[in-house]
Amino acid sequence: MLTVYDSASYDTDIANQRYRHRERYSEEEWRLYLEAVFQEYSRFGKELVVISSQTGTKIVVSNWEAANDAPKDQMWYLEGGQDGPYLEYLKSRLSGLRQGIAKGLEEGFKGRVETAFEFTLLWEGMDPNPWDEIPPRTISDFEIGVRELKEFVDVWSYSSWASVWYLEDTLTTETMVEYNRQSMETAFRRMRYVCGGCRIIVGEVGYLYGFPESSAVLRALIETALEQGAEKIFSWVLYDQPREKWVEFGSFDETGRLTETGDLLRRMTQEIPKGRRGRGSRTAPGGGRGR
Repeated sequence: MLTVYDSASYDTDIANQRYRHRERYSEEEWRLYLEAVFQEYSRFGKELVVISSQTGTKIVVSNWEAANDAPKDQMWYLEGGQDGPYLEYLKSRLSGLRQGIAKGLEEGFKGRVETAFEFTLLWEGMDPNPWDEIPPRTISDFEIGVRELKEFVDVWSYSSWASVWYLEDTLTTETMVEYNRQSMETAFRRMRYVCGGCRIIVGEVGYLYGFPESSAVLRALIETALEQGAEKIFSWVLYDQPREKWVEFGSFDETGRLTETGDLLRRMTQEIPKGRRGRGSRTAPGGGRGR
């Protein structure tokens, strides 16, 4: 699974993404930018089909947490209801990918490449992350994605931090496990309600290790997602990131030592029948810490 940014969107003058600063560009510049995004992803999609065909590896291409990548509601829709700059960007990106994938297949390559849309907010007004004191959002990137992007998306990737809860120290491990299990179940019920029949993966999950309940809660989150039909589950980060505020999520610490999380994932992978294996770990830019 690849979490991908494109060169066309990066404006070196402001060291940021163009879709976050639509006001800087004229209409002509903006249309040329969207075409550049489309063409870049079209070339990329075709190349991935070739690589997949040569290696026998299935490749899934995803954005990173849409609601966090586009944190302002007006980036999704303008006041008149027209597509906002981020939604325009996503449509150019995904349609370009689909065109490139189709071209590769038409030329006879047997690659397996799919598109994914990663989201964080399952309903409007959802509190994304009170640890960072971010106010509740009025949009749901999941609902908008299903409404606007369904024709382009193969799999829907839930970055599940809003379903991960850290509770009072006075509560028992059993209580914390059950609370997190129910939270993940609620998330899947919501996803099935909004997008019945959609293929769901958990693109990010994790739990700070070092707490008495850490392994039990993370196991419960993963097992619940599998029981609820998640095709794949990705641990948020492979190595701890010592420069980040919250570092203890990795399967390995910064020295390469297996952590409590890594040991749990190793044991769980050994427990999974061979035909069900294939879950992985990825390093995502940024990311939340759940609740």
